[in-house]
Amino acid sequence: MNNSPKDHTRFQDVDLKLFHVFAKVVEAGGLSSAQYDLNMSLSAISTAISNLETRLGFRVCERGRSGFQVTEGGHLVYSQLSHLNSALNRFESSLDAFKGDMRGQFIVAMDDGILTNLRCPIYKVIRSFITSFPDIDLHMSIMTAPRMERALLNDELNVAIGPFLEISNALESVVVHSEKQLLCCGRGHPAYGVEDKDALAEVVSRSEYSARKYDDAKHNAPSGSPSETTTASTVEAMLGMVLSGKYLGYLPRHVCERWIENAEIWPLDPKTYSYNTDIKVAFRRQRKDRRAEKFLAALNEVQKI
Repeated sequence: MNNSPKDHTRFQDVDLKLFHVFAKVVEAGGLSSAQYDLNMSLSAISTAISNLETRLGFRVCERGRSGFQVTEGGHLVYSQLSHLNSALNRFESSLDAFKGDMRGQFIVAMDDGILTNLRCPIYKVIRSFITSFPDIDLHMSIMTAPRMERALLNDELNVAIGPFLEISNALESVVVHSEKQLLCCGRGHPAYGVEDKDALAEVVSRSEYSARKYDDAKHNAPSGSPSETTTASTVEAMLGMVLSGKYLGYLPRHVCERWIENAEIWPLDPKTYSYNTDIKVAFRRQRKDRRAEKFLAALNEVQKI
């Protein structure tokens, strides 16, 4: 009897490229739809998918006149690719951090609406960091605070910037900026222009209220604030809800200032309907990432100015 271990497929760099092509095809919903993102011809994409299926030993998708459809095996492959990419990122980041190498990929995520605030020094920190370390390959993305926390814990990010309220003990955070959030309404809303506190409280109690999907107003807003009736995924989406004149919503001061000046938005009594949000930089507590340390050093220098 042959007791030798069963042979397993050993993937190589070329296979990772094939996996990348397949992932883009799945996300685009077909081969032809993926041509733009991949910058490849239809025949080249088809060949890559066929080569991947040969390597795997099974079909990952059906394509042809009947249309595009991911097979059961294809769904399995695609579901595991995010784990593979995360593991590769962690591996590369760990090696770079161990070497103290000020090169390679550095991934920063932040909540939306932060970079547009000129009072918040993050753009100056990024400028200082990249000027000092031009070989850093900086990647930036927009995420909600809960998603950023999960990504930090999974070693998918180097640093994250957002309104973190309570974070894992495995993470640390530094306050960058405090942002005032104003409860606002658009022109045409019954609360627009109302200054009498009692009359305003009555209107607020009857109004529909839009909130961010992750909204710290639940934790920080005064008791007189309305309860949530609908949600917006981003600050810009919230701005659109408020401008419609149908909903009340909390907006960062810097986001609504221009609209207030143009009389398109009315901020409700700020003494009653406002709160402050701390914008923080979060990072792994135990991870020895020299690049993250330099990013925090740049933040420290900018805050001294």
